[in-house]
Amino acid sequence: MRRDKHLRQIPDKPHRDIPALRFWNEIDLERFESALSGNDKYATFLRALHDPHYSRCSFPTLLRKFNISLHEAQSLYADHMRQMGLLEISNHLPEIMSDVAEDARTHMQACPRCDGEKFVASTGDNRKALKPCPNCEGSGTVRVIGDKHARDLVFESMKLTRQRGPLVAIQQNIGAAGDGLDARLESVLKLTQAIVMGERNDRNVSGTDADTELGHLDLI
Repeated sequence: MRRDKHLRQIPDKPHRDIPALRFWNEIDLERFESALSGNDKYATFLRALHDPHYSRCSFPTLLRKFNISLHEAQSLYADHMRQMGLLEISNHLPEIMSDVAEDARTHMQACPRCDGEKFVASTGDNRKALKPCPNCEGSGTVRVIGDKHARDLVFESMKLTRQRGPLVAIQQNIGAAGDGLDARLESVLKLTQAIVMGERNDRNVSGTDADTELGHLDLI
């Protein structure tokens, strides 16, 4: 195994480069060539894709011949497709914004109590009768406020309200102390170590061994 210029491990034989072959088999060739056409750096590689002289060369082989990594090819293709997607969104944006504005508008709809029939049943005096719907006052329709989220979006788009952001901003400053670790955090770590590991013996092993040796010498 060896590595390309982006440090990806590649097999010695190009036909065993499964990721590169998978990329080649899944992409839209026409759009891939469109992504390469805007850069003179890849002009020779682009011509080689249609050159009969390289007809027997696989895609991984061509990548190696022209010193192009798979990461480089994927980035070019992904950036191109992302740009094409943004253009498609931009083309439909006026219609979408019009729909959002329409959703935000107040509108009239059938009264939910009488289902637009204008009358409801009354059971007064042990007999059934019809009376004008008190909810819509006999009109059969009621006024409904537009979608709240659509209204918020319209107001924010027109800068009539402040744009929403995070309610709480958390900032952590670690390493502010001169020793590279916040003092309060260091205290917490020391306390945690004492609970888990027990109190640390200040005497090191070499000091203990030296005391033991001196005791033996005194006995001798």
